[in-house]
Amino acid sequence: MTQAAGHPTMSFGDAILAGFRQYAEFAGRAGVAEFWWFMLFVILVSSGLGALNVATPNGVIGVGSSLASLWVIGTMIPTLAVGVRRLRDAGRR
Repeated sequence: MTQAAGHPTMSFGDAILAGFRQYAEFAGRAGVAEFWWFMLFVILVSSGLGALNVATPNGVIGVGSSLASLWVIGTMIPTLAVGVRRLRDAGRR
């Protein structure tokens, strides 16, 4: 990790792990890299599941929409937690 503007930068994998390890921690801080890498991961997986849903609308019944629904439910709290920690790190309470 390198130091940038007083905050250590995170790799893509480290940010994903931190997002899920601290899934319900609203008290800490999240740097810019952690927030954006985690958001990129969530968006990429959501897009992939959406594409699966579009690719198989009449195929296996509900596979894409079921997986997408589970993904949204499963990442709702971690995404909120990373967002709140990022706002705190940016100086907004």
